[in-house]
Amino acid sequence: MTHRFFFYGLLAAAVSCAAEPDVEPTAQGSAPLRGWFLSGASLESYRGTSDLDVHHGGRASGRLEFVDTEEPDAGAGTLMQSIPADPYRGRRLRMSAFVRTKDVERWAGLWMRIDRPEGRSRFDNMQSRPIVGTTEWSRYEVVLDVPDDAASIHFGIVQDGPGTSWIDDVSLEPVGSDVASTAIELRPLSPADPGFEGREGALSDWIVSGVAHEDFEATSTEKARRSGARGARLAPKVERPRGQASLAQSIQAEPYLGKRLRLSVWLKGQAIEEMAGLHVVALAADAPQFSPGLARGACARDGSFDWQSCSVVLDVPSAADSIDVELVMQGRGELFADDLSIEEVSADVPLSQVDGRPTAIVDPSIEPEGDQPAGWFVSGGARSHYAARTDRDVAFEGRSSLRVEPTVPEPQGYGTVMQNVRAAAYRGHRWRLTAMVRGRGVDKRGDFWLRVQAADSPGDGAGLGGGACTLSGDFDWRPCEIVFDVPARGDALQFGVGTTGHGRLWVDALRLEKVDPTTPLSSGAEMPRTLANGHFEAPGAAPVGWFLSGGAADGYRAVTDREQWVSGNASVRLEPRSSSPSGYGTLMQSVRAEAYRGKRMRMRAQLRGESIASGNLWLRVQAPSSAGDGPGLGGGHCDVEGSFGWRPCEVVFEVPQRAASIQVGIGLKGAGKAWLDDVVLEEVDRGVPTTGEVSAGVEPQNLGFEL
Repeated sequence: MTHRFFFYGLLAAAVSCAAEPDVEPTAQGSAPLRGWFLSGASLESYRGTSDLDVHHGGRASGRLEFVDTEEPDAGAGTLMQSIPADPYRGRRLRMSAFVRTKDVERWAGLWMRIDRPEGRSRFDNMQSRPIVGTTEWSRYEVVLDVPDDAASIHFGIVQDGPGTSWIDDVSLEPVGSDVASTAIELRPLSPADPGFEGREGALSDWIVSGVAHEDFEATSTEKARRSGARGARLAPKVERPRGQASLAQSIQAEPYLGKRLRLSVWLKGQAIEEMAGLHVVALAADAPQFSPGLARGACARDGSFDWQSCSVVLDVPSAADSIDVELVMQGRGELFADDLSIEEVSADVPLSQVDGRPTAIVDPSIEPEGDQPAGWFVSGGARSHYAARTDRDVAFEGRSSLRVEPTVPEPQGYGTVMQNVRAAAYRGHRWRLTAMVRGRGVDKRGDFWLRVQAADSPGDGAGLGGGACTLSGDFDWRPCEIVFDVPARGDALQFGVGTTGHGRLWVDALRLEKVDPTTPLSSGAEMPRTLANGHFEAPGAAPVGWFLSGGAADGYRAVTDREQWVSGNASVRLEPRSSSPSGYGTLMQSVRAEAYRGKRMRMRAQLRGESIASGNLWLRVQAPSSAGDGPGLGGGHCDVEGSFGWRPCEVVFEVPQRAASIQVGIGLKGAGKAWLDDVVLEEVDRGVPTTGEVSAGVEPQNLGFEL
């Protein structure tokens, strides 16, 4: 597990939809980069430019520079590209480049990641052979196999912490099997540091992982000692952690194939509010991140308790490739752990794994006997910030409905209330799930969703199919329908209602029925086919059809303003929640591109600003393989700052055949307020010139960093 988690955190920004300009000119001898963009969880701390003074070949190089003097401990950033994997499938691929560094305090390196729809990504970031300090131009390379089902390839240079890195003369080429793969493999044959002794208090052989890993910390401390010098302490470092985190390690499964194992650890708890314990999962070689695995078991505890043994017994299938060992915690409190052990046991020792999933929707009419809705549970990256309740005052039919709402003033991420149903009875048929949904004050994006999962599907991926209805603003009861197939590999039907912000959502009257095979399937996230509520006339305080995104989405709010408008009776106002916001927040929506492919389009809108530090109205065309915070296939933006009255912004763009979506939004970085009204998407004549840069997004671009 250690080898799978670092760079997923680094590219967390790539799943958001911030559309901030990717690179900026910084000084004499520099220029904007073409074809490359900044990404990473700490991209605000870095600057990417084309350097005209320092280069290995040609006239320029790419420069990645740490610029955050106030946060020297900020995480990593990367200068990167994303391309489809199609031309390289089934081949071994080498990315090479020349790199130079200056005063890099922690480390830098080339990196490449190959993403797949379901299987484990291939990855290397040179963290095991880092570039540190000040170095002259040297050639480096990473080599990875591209699976037959690979979807996209992401590559670039990464830097963690202060300093400057240069990259030039990048090459991406297929190579033979005689060239060794550099894919990261750090898994030991048995648990490393099972006594949690650490080195100077650092648990270097273990990693804090999970959806809420940033909210927890782990240390090796005498306070956690049962034997030896120290043990492990896992505890939240914020008042209200968003969800679950784990102290985790992955070991190779080969020595244990076909055996029954017992993994035990001694645990001690102090005021554990929700849950803590030991989780163990056996994974196939192609298992994606957060996969439920081939076999698993758990031992859970809560409250306060003295040292006691917590054990998991599971069979290791012959197809297993690794075994993940996790000390898991959710909620407040302290968990202490020591003396982890692993041993083979006889077949008469009972297994820990029990499948308690229901075989059908539990209480589809939402009529539970008590106050808690039966069969539903809270999940998602910020699960601890949301709650599900039975609402006996609001119902579509019967006496009650299910209500989802935040439990904290400022929820920090996505929370969903869901059910998990065994799929065996539904395989081989097409089905329709219908639910009635209602919303009040949903200021960010909410959804009612369904996903068909295989046993090895990632917990946060698309699974084997499904769909979703996007929910926002204020709306009365309306139906959501999702039509889906359940293939032979289907293991579970998962469905639920969730949101990323304020407001309440209700669900009631669920119906699951078999339908004719000719009934059209739902399409993914059910993006609208046309721009929704572009004049912001929909009732309610929140702008229906629009949602907040970006790296600092939680630092901004969007409200329907009925005192300022260009036409009609309203506009939308985007503003920070505090006097000194940090990061970029954007109000946006996504439109399905299929009806616009092959056309030249224009986005028109009206803008107004008050004391804007930095902002833009932007449009971007995305391919299926496009990174969330990259340039996509083209588009454009209108930059705004200061105070000004209503004025127009236009972006004229092409929609290539590969386009999957058109995204449009207004964003702010820092203080100020921005108003948006009369947003229109329209087809224009070929004689109207395009704005911004248009990219096919298929081949690597500008590998020599020339202007």
